[in-house]
Amino acid sequence: TVQRLRISQFYGAPTALRLLLKYDESWVKKYDRSSLRTLGSVGEPINHEAWHWFHDVVGEGRCPLVDTWWQTETGGVCIAPRPAEEGAPIIPAMAMRPFFGIQPALMGEKGDPLSGNSVSGSLVLAQPWPGMARTIYRDHQRFLEAYFKPYPGFYCTGDGAYRSEDGFYQITGRMDDVINVSGHRLGTAEIEDALDEHPDVPETAVIGIPHDLKGEVPFAFVVLKEGSSVAPPAVLQQLRHLVASKIAKYAVPEHFLVVARLPKTRSGKIMRRILRKVAMETGGDLGDVSTLDDPCAQLHYYTTTQLHYYTTTTQLHNYTATLLHNYYTTTQLHSYTTTQLHSYTTTQLHNYTLLHNYTTTLLHYYTTTLLHSYTTTQLHNYTATLLHNYTTTQLHYYTTTQLHSYTTTQLHYYTTTQLHNYTATQLHNYTTTQLHSYTKQLHNYYTTTQLHYTATHPLH
Repeated sequence: TVQRLRISQFYGAPTALRLLLKYDESWVKKYDRSSLRTLGSVGEPINHEAWHWFHDVVGEGRCPLVDTWWQTETGGVCIAPRPAEEGAPIIPAMAMRPFFGIQPALMGEKGDPLSGNSVSGSLVLAQPWPGMARTIYRDHQRFLEAYFKPYPGFYCTGDGAYRSEDGFYQITGRMDDVINVSGHRLGTAEIEDALDEHPDVPETAVIGIPHDLKGEVPFAFVVLKEGSSVAPPAVLQQLRHLVASKIAKYAVPEHFLVVARLPKTRSGKIMRRILRKVAMETGGDLGDVSTLDDPCAQLHYYTTTQLHYYTTTTQLHNYTATLLHNYYTTTQLHSYTTTQLHSYTTTQLHNYTLLHNYTTTLLHYYTTTLLHSYTTTQLHNYTATLLHNYTTTQLHYYTTTQLHSYTTTQLHYYTTTQLHNYTATQLHNYTTTQLHSYTKQLHNYYTTTQLHYTATHPLH
């Protein structure tokens, strides 16, 4: 679409970008992107890996990438790197600067505004702005309770944010996505950002689940890049080290679950409610999944929960990790596994070949038989229909033509003959009668004339 329409400004959601990260860059580079001038991100916090891929690959490193923050209720962008003075820097994965008329603030746990920089808190807006929502349709009380009751005098966004040393703002995610691990408050977006830096992990989702001792612990759902050469157990171990070095050891997820994809709405938002049900082993009732972009994901996650939930038990997790470690460090086990895998693969391949041949034979047989039967029947019906139509047409034509011809000929012949005979007879009769009458008249006339003459001229 960018190439076809010569698009100059391209706006995308981080979820879509992370999805594209799973594939080779050639899918992007084969299209002309020279028309692009500005790139934008919106919808959720963007992680560093997705930001750099979007900037370097899609934008060819020349298009400014603006990570924007706003809400439906705000009516427009509220925090973004641009506009700014010419040449102002853009920090990757950070919304940075308040827009004109926007006055953001951070609130602490006790509901007091946080001063200074290098602080994290609940993001609020301290003064009205032109595009703000003014009510909820037919429920103004709900509007007041949702947006103004948590922090009286401030608009509560429901998002968390971090204000850097330079006074720039970075969105950390929804406040209800904050988990408390042994007294340490952690944003799930912060952990996800660290996990997403792994080159073989394009997308993750972290939620908090209850823990008897720590209160809550992180549970990470991980999507691996297609065609990765690193085994999943090795990737998970690297992810643990990555989170420990980027944040702290207490931030390392207690449990990991590798999945093919994450449950998302059609707009690309991760449905964390479903993830919590999976993590809490309540996947049998996922609730309303009508907004899922792929309803089949319900079955996928339910099956994943039933088959793999054992990894969420600490004791079994440690035991599994030990076995996996031995798998990669013990030559004998590796060799045995390779042999078994080869044998199993060969058997399965052989069975698949037999099944393929059997299926092909049956398909060919049934197709040929059915096709022949169907063709014969259809041909018979078609021939019978044509023959019937042809016979009917010919018979009708022949009967009509012959009858007409015969009738016309006979009628003509009969009429001519009868007329001739009748005319000849009538003419003969008429002529004879007339001649007889005329002769009789002549005779009478002659006789009368002779008598008169004799009377008037007596013989001497």
